[in-house]
Amino acid sequence: MHQKPQIDVRKVTVIPRKQWNEIQSRLAVRPKEEESLLEKIAERKRLHEKSVAVVKNWPNTIEGQRMRKLEARKLRAEAEEKKMQIIDKEEAKFQQAKRKEAIDKAKTLQYYQTDRVKSFHAAMMLSEVLKERDAQVEMKKKMKELQLKRDEKLETYHDVEFKEAMEREEKEKNAAREQRKNVAGYQKQQMLFKSKKICDDLEEEIQLGNELRQADESHRLFMTKKQEQELLEKKALMCDIVDQIQQKDRMKALNRKQQKEEDDELAIFENNKREIQKMRREREARIAKQKTELREKMVEKLSKQEEDKTNEENAKVALAQKQQWEKRDREEQQKIVQRKQRNEAQLKHLLSEQERLQKQKQQEAKRDTLDLLERIKIDNDYHVAEKKKWDMKKDTAIQLKSFHVDQINSAAAKERFAVDQEINCYNAQQKAQQKEEEEFVKYANEVIGKVKDVKYAYPLVKAAQSGAGGGHGPQDNTGTRPSFMSCDRQGEQLPAYRKDSTDDVKKIYGSRDIEHAKKRFGFVW
Repeated sequence: MHQKPQIDVRKVTVIPRKQWNEIQSRLAVRPKEEESLLEKIAERKRLHEKSVAVVKNWPNTIEGQRMRKLEARKLRAEAEEKKMQIIDKEEAKFQQAKRKEAIDKAKTLQYYQTDRVKSFHAAMMLSEVLKERDAQVEMKKKMKELQLKRDEKLETYHDVEFKEAMEREEKEKNAAREQRKNVAGYQKQQMLFKSKKICDDLEEEIQLGNELRQADESHRLFMTKKQEQELLEKKALMCDIVDQIQQKDRMKALNRKQQKEEDDELAIFENNKREIQKMRREREARIAKQKTELREKMVEKLSKQEEDKTNEENAKVALAQKQQWEKRDREEQQKIVQRKQRNEAQLKHLLSEQERLQKQKQQEAKRDTLDLLERIKIDNDYHVAEKKKWDMKKDTAIQLKSFHVDQINSAAAKERFAVDQEINCYNAQQKAQQKEEEEFVKYANEVIGKVKDVKYAYPLVKAAQSGAGGGHGPQDNTGTRPSFMSCDRQGEQLPAYRKDSTDDVKKIYGSRDIEHAKKRFGFVW
């Protein structure tokens, strides 16, 4: 066993605990502080949890009140959610009822839009119109009787009124006669007064006319003097204007004279200018002539020099030609020697080529033999591959044949299914048509039963006959009553009975003989 070391008590120093803690704290400052801080945090957290656990169930605290409010809000939300669910269910039922009502209304409207119901409603409208027309005729008769009675009463009333009016008119005539007599006397007095007044007015107008005549005479004398004065002023103005015109004429003559002098000076200047130009041209011609003579002399001198130079060049050319011929002869000799050497070389090359070609033919024969063997092998391989390919094609064709058979069977099955579906659809359509016919008959019988007067029910009974279509033809196996149209331009529906006009139409549109048919088709031959 491991033995503990023995400690000498005499050598051990004992210090107080306070100093020991201080030493320990100095040696490890940060870890101690962090440890104390963590302890404080843990203690605070523990106390907080203890406080929360104690206060959690207290009803008179803020947290307790908040929790109660949250609980109450949660209960209210649940209650409102239940109410909303109930309301949603009621709304769903209401919407379902509305949808059902809309569907029923749409079905009713769609049923009313069918041809039979529309024709039945048209017949109902016709019966109502007939009923209303009879009522209006009856009302018209009653109104006519009332009008006759009213006319009789009015006639008696007018007779009484006429007598009273005649008496009143006679009284008014007598009163008017008396009034006219009084007005005639008053008018006579007025005429006498007016005649006297007119005489007085005539005398005043005569006096006024004399005064106006005197004033007019004095005005006429004044105007005569004024006209004479204006005439004198016009004559003086005329003299001034004539003087001005004469002065303008003199100025124009002076201007023309000055213009003529200027034109003369310009003509003299032009003549001098032409003389100077003529002298210049003569001088230039003389200078050109001198230059031409000098040029001719220089050309003559240069021609002599050129002639001498040409003689020297001819001698040089003859010498050069001689040298060139000699050089050509030497080149010909060299070409002959080279041709001989080239022929010998070609002969050697031809012999070597013949030998090479012979060897090449031998090699090619050997190569052809090998190629033939190779091709035979390739052909055998190709035949084997083609046989395999044909076998594969045969297998593919067999598979394709089975696939086509399956397709034909599936197409036949689909066709049979389609035919069955058409038969089922036809049967369903017949059932629906029969049900619709029953509903229509029921509806028509109810409407006809509500009609009080029998004579207005005839259009309804005719429209309610069995068979859809509304035609004159007989009812077929599908439950419809077709209509047959005429082939003329009117296109009216043919009646249910046969008339003599049918034979007439057949005579027109039917073919009697070939000539008639040609004419009908537009042929002319």
